[in-house]
Amino acid sequence: MSSPFSIFRRNQRILMVVTTGLAMISFVLLGAISDPREIPTPLIVVFLAAIAGGIGWLLGLSRGKSSDWGVTGVILGALIAVFMIWSGRESNAVVMNGSDLTRKELIDLMRERNLANQFVQMAIVRTNPDLQEFEFQQRMMQFSFGGANTTEREVVLGEALRMEADSMHIDVTDQVVTEYINQMTDNKMTSAVFTEIRQDLGVTEQELLDVLKKEIRGRQALVLLYQQNQLTPQNFWEFYQKLNLQKSAQVASIPVSEFQKQIADPTDAEIESFFLEYRTNFPGMTPDGRLSEGRPGFYQPRRVRVAYLEAIHDQIEATVGEVTDEEIQARYEEEYMRAVPEDEVESPLGIGNEGLLRDPLLNEAPVLIPQEDADDSPAMESEEEAAQPDAPSEPEPAPEAESPAETETPKEEPAPEAESPQETETSESETPEGESSESESPESEGSEEGSSEEAEGEPEALLKTFDDLQFVAYQEEGSTEQSSDSEDAPSSDEPSAEEATETSPADESPAAESEPAPEKSEEQPVEKSEDPAPLTVPSEEPANADETASDESSADDKPEMKSEESEGASEETSTEEAPAEEDPVPPAPESDTRELTEQLKLEIRDTILRERTVAEIQKRMTAAQQFVAELGRNVAFGEVIEEGFISLEEATEQIKKYAAENDLEYIETPFMSAQELRESEDYPIGSGFVPALRFQEVPVVLFSTSSSDRLRPQQARNLFTGSEYVFWKFSEKPAYPPESLKDEPNLRAQVIDAWKKMKALPLAKERAEELAEIVRKSDKPMVEALSDERVTNDGDNLFLTVKTTGEFSWMTQGFAPSTGMQQQAQPRRSVVAAAPDAGERFFEMVFEELTPSEVGVVPNDDDSAIYIVQVEGSNESTAEKMDAMRKEFLDQGFQFSYMALGRELLSEYAEDISAMLWNKYDVQLYSSDPEVNAGE
Repeated sequence: MSSPFSIFRRNQRILMVVTTGLAMISFVLLGAISDPREIPTPLIVVFLAAIAGGIGWLLGLSRGKSSDWGVTGVILGALIAVFMIWSGRESNAVVMNGSDLTRKELIDLMRERNLANQFVQMAIVRTNPDLQEFEFQQRMMQFSFGGANTTEREVVLGEALRMEADSMHIDVTDQVVTEYINQMTDNKMTSAVFTEIRQDLGVTEQELLDVLKKEIRGRQALVLLYQQNQLTPQNFWEFYQKLNLQKSAQVASIPVSEFQKQIADPTDAEIESFFLEYRTNFPGMTPDGRLSEGRPGFYQPRRVRVAYLEAIHDQIEATVGEVTDEEIQARYEEEYMRAVPEDEVESPLGIGNEGLLRDPLLNEAPVLIPQEDADDSPAMESEEEAAQPDAPSEPEPAPEAESPAETETPKEEPAPEAESPQETETSESETPEGESSESESPESEGSEEGSSEEAEGEPEALLKTFDDLQFVAYQEEGSTEQSSDSEDAPSSDEPSAEEATETSPADESPAAESEPAPEKSEEQPVEKSEDPAPLTVPSEEPANADETASDESSADDKPEMKSEESEGASEETSTEEAPAEEDPVPPAPESDTRELTEQLKLEIRDTILRERTVAEIQKRMTAAQQFVAELGRNVAFGEVIEEGFISLEEATEQIKKYAAENDLEYIETPFMSAQELRESEDYPIGSGFVPALRFQEVPVVLFSTSSSDRLRPQQARNLFTGSEYVFWKFSEKPAYPPESLKDEPNLRAQVIDAWKKMKALPLAKERAEELAEIVRKSDKPMVEALSDERVTNDGDNLFLTVKTTGEFSWMTQGFAPSTGMQQQAQPRRSVVAAAPDAGERFFEMVFEELTPSEVGVVPNDDDSAIYIVQVEGSNESTAEKMDAMRKEFLDQGFQFSYMALGRELLSEYAEDISAMLWNKYDVQLYSSDPEVNAGE
């Protein structure tokens, strides 16, 4: 057998020509393709045909039939290329007239849409960093492409719009793109910022411009196809009236269900016919999506299956360990025995660093006192001692000579009124004369003013001078009255403290007169601050009944003080009985610190255990969310599972295993709509809120994501039960028109109930009209005219209830801030307490048809009840009031709420462009998710 090289040497020139040609094809054509997977189909055919033809030509050289074999090779290579392309061709994800899209092309379109919207967002933020959140959202709505979420349907509609742009010969140049960017950035876009954004997005300048051109072309086609309507000033006046015009009414409700009992069950033919008539629309909507209150509908809503992990509190609590006595003691010392810093210490009188004085007895607001008064207070004791020359002359054992009444009374602290003010001063407080006895209460022990060293060394002495200050502030007027009373009595030299209790009133008055008035007011505050009751006694009184009688005669010109003095005199006759008769002031508590009892230990133990459990739950739920999120990145949802990925079933088993190992409960729900999930009692996850998303409801979060957004966990919390969850969308079933009554488990029961309600509605309306006529013919209010009426005529049901609505408007904006991105609350239809299910028909009748005292009959929003309405009043009842409303409307100008109401009004008359394009191009979307295909 000859060597292949010998063949090459014999045909060297011809083979060199062939090799050079193939090299040229490879370098010129294939070099322009960056990705071998993007080789055009014709080029693949040519390339394989050339290779097969060359091989055939070489094989035919030895037989002298190189040309024949070469042609055969070309044909065979082309057929092989076509077969390979056909067999390996990806199935179309979108079939539409004019252009089919493969799965890869659809994914590329979604990537381009996301790229364009990311550029818009980054451009607005970086060129206008000071924009408010509301302004940013408004600008994104104006300049972004497509809806809030980039879905497969959105990008298919974008492709259809570009096909419309081709038919209208719309061309977008670089200049158009530049003007679009300048418009959305207020001409603040610079080349440096543009380059920075492009680098962050990881694309070249030409790629970014091409993407923006495609999206702008589709946007311009949409603007030309959708001729926007304009709002008129009359529309704004109507919006103002809906928000500000108020009426009040009396309302009675007739439930339609009471009349369904009279309706027989429908036949199978009636059920089938009724189902087919309304299967293509939602309840209360027409098939084209317009509002039609009361209309039956069996179009099945979008439903999702939710999987979630729940932390069972009792199970987690059993794993956190017991609380020890040492921990309880430490918590007690930390929370109940905590040392208060010096800057937080406040005197018993409420004097703080700010120089504020509060009256602890009256619990009044602070009053401002000079700061220097508080600073100079330590020197006041020495001033008192200097102002009392008799005090040093008194012997130290003087308190032992007190009368029995005086020595016993201080022990009875709850009733200081039984003593005269002079006795009170000597028994329960520091007196300048140093007359305190050793048997005094703990509040006054060891605090005699006769010892200046003790007054300067003990902290209590400083606080007691603060008490003096407080008493001066509140008793200055009383001290003045006391001095005036004392001047009316005969005067003599001031006796000692022991003699004062035995002298007559005539001898005591001079003592009071000779003593300076300010010092008399300063003698009493200590006792007054510790025992509040003596604050009501403004002057000194004698210690016996005879002296009281003398004071009564001298105080005739002050009737407001007479009763108090007389009461003190009568009580003084028996000092031992006085405490039993009156006990107005309880003893001051010895300590504010709660004792560590067994009950308190249990409370502290429960608190520590609860804190541990909550912290452990948070820790486990955070770890569970991370586990599910990491697992979700490796899950393949299609039929073909590539290497390195796992199926959804395998992922579910791993999650169940993880839940069992961490004392968590794994739960899956059936397919449920948003309303069904929110109202479910079996699955409390529907009542949860997501803290990370401004506490949005779980159903809102689930149904705001696309169908492909699965196994992306979020943490939620049930504010009613305190449960913690990690939840994710397990699978989804899109909204769809059912083909038969067997498509959903409860569909047949829904159809029968709706059929009966429709048949019973005329009977309920007839009864409502009868009752309305009774009200029209009566000269009484509706609540009285219908007081003896029942819902039906058979007399076997409850009496009719008439409720008053109070004033309400058609629309309300509310005072609570919006929880979404909008800074202002969106206007919404008012909720009427007497008619909670009132719909647009109710408000139209009340505000547009009925005047005060007129009666009407109108169904609620879903025809489940009939309302009998009598309007009571209106804030536009006179021409003057209406003129005032018009003036206010003109003065207010344009309001934010008009924008939202105008958008809603325009949407009622807008053509559904998406439905028009979908039908025009006969679009068939085959999603990678089989459940999505079922609904398209």
